Amino acid sequence: MEQASVHNGINQAMQQQMNLRLVLRMLWKEGVCSRAKLAKLSGLQRPTISNIIRDCIQCGLVVEQGLMEGEKGRRSIGIAINGEQYRVIAVKVSRRKCWVMLMGLSGQCYEQEWFPITRQEDAAVTISNLRTYIAQMIDRHPECQVLAVGMTVPGPFKRVNEEIIFVTNLVGWEGVHLMKELKKLGNIPVFIGNDANAAAAAYLWKEGNQPGASDLVYVIAGYGIGSGIVSHGRLLTGSLGIAGEIGHTSICYDGPKCECGNRGCLECYCSAIVLERNLQSRLNAGEASCLQPCSGRLTWKDIEEAIQRNDPMAVREFVQVCRYLAMGIVNLINQCNPSKVIIGDLLTKLAPQLLLETVREFVRGSVRPTIWEHLSIELDQMEQDPILLGAGMLAVEQVLDNPSEFIPNMPR
Repeated sequence: MEQASVHNGINQAMQQQMNLRLVLRMLWKEGVCSRAKLAKLSGLQRPTISNIIRDCIQCGLVVEQGLMEGEKGRRSIGIAINGEQYRVIAVKVSRRKCWVMLMGLSGQCYEQEWFPITRQEDAAVTISNLRTYIAQMIDRHPECQVLAVGMTVPGPFKRVNEEIIFVTNLVGWEGVHLMKELKKLGNIPVFIGNDANAAAAAYLWKEGNQPGASDLVYVIAGYGIGSGIVSHGRLLTGSLGIAGEIGHTSICYDGPKCECGNRGCLECYCSAIVLERNLQSRLNAGEASCLQPCSGRLTWKDIEEAIQRNDPMAVREFVQVCRYLAMGIVNLINQCNPSKVIIGDLLTKLAPQLLLETVREFVRGSVRPTIWEHLSIELDQMEQDPILLGAGMLAVEQVLDNPSEFIPNMPR
C-alpha cells in the first residue's frame, strides 16, 4: 500500500507540472486570456485553472489585466504572462553583426542594439564582446529580472553538446563549444539554437492559426543560406539538430569546393557574400557600372542603390543569385512538400518584388502543376526580426516548461 501511495504521489506531482506547462504555453500564445477560455482550450476543470493561475499570480509570473469580453457577452478578468517583471535576453549572431535584445516573457522588445563582427574576427573576440553587451543591458534594467539568454547562430549547430560544427566565412567558429564560453555570464542559463529553426518557430508561434502555417519552410537568404522546416505543426530538427541545412545541398556535383567539404553547395552560388564577390570581381575586370565602391570595397548600401537605379550589371547578378536560391527552394519543396515557403533576411531587402517574382517564376516552371496549385511563396512580413524573436523564444520556452527552476517562490 505504501509503495502504491508513493507511486500515485509521483504521478500526481507529474500531472500537476504537465497541467502548469500546458496552461502557461496556452496563455503565452493567446497573449491575454480569461480563466474560462483557458479551461475551454486546455480541457482542464475550472478549479484546476484557478489554482494554477493563483500560484502564478502569487509569484509574479502572471498578472491580471482588467476586464475583457467573454462568451455570450459576459465580462471576465483578463490574465497574461508578466513580461514587465520577468524578461530574457535574445541574441542573434550573423556573419557580420551580432544583435542583442531585452525581451519580456510575453514577447515584447524593451531594448535592442547590435555590434559589428569584422571579417577576420576570431570567435573568442565576438563572444567576449557579447558578454559585455549582455552584462551592460542587464545593468541598465534593474527594474526587472533577467531569467535566461536565448541565442541563435548560423550554420550547422550540434544540439547534443552545444557545438558549432562550422560557419562558412567566419574565422575561428568551427568546433566552438558555446556553452563553455558563455558560462562567464554568471548564473544566467543560456539556450542556443540554429537561426533558421528559430525563425520558423517564431512564425509558428505568431502565425500558427493562419492557413499553411502547420507545414511551412522558412528560408534564410542572407550571408548564408539555411531553412527551418515545420511539418504538421512541429519543427523538424533531425537527430543532431542540423536538419534544414539547404545551403549545403549540392546543385552541381563538380562545382567549387565548399568549406563544409562538399562540392557545388548552394551557398557557393547564392548568398549576400556571393553577390558581393561576383560584383566586385566584375568591377575589378573593368565592367561598366554605376557602382562606385568606397576604398575599393563594395558596401551593401552601394549594391542596394545600384539595383534600385536599375544598373544592368547589378540587376543581372542579383537575378542570377535569386535563380540559384529558387533552385534550392525547388529541392526543399520536393523533399518536404510544404504548403508555404517564407523567404527572409538580407537578400529580400535589396529588391523584394524582383526577388519574389524571380523565385516564383523559376519554381512554377520546375514543379508539377498540382504542387504549385497548393503552394504559397511569400516574403517575410513579420514586424519583428523572426530570428531574434525566435532566439528569445528559446529562453522563454525553457522558463515556461520549468518555471520553478527560474521563478522565485514558484510552487514545485
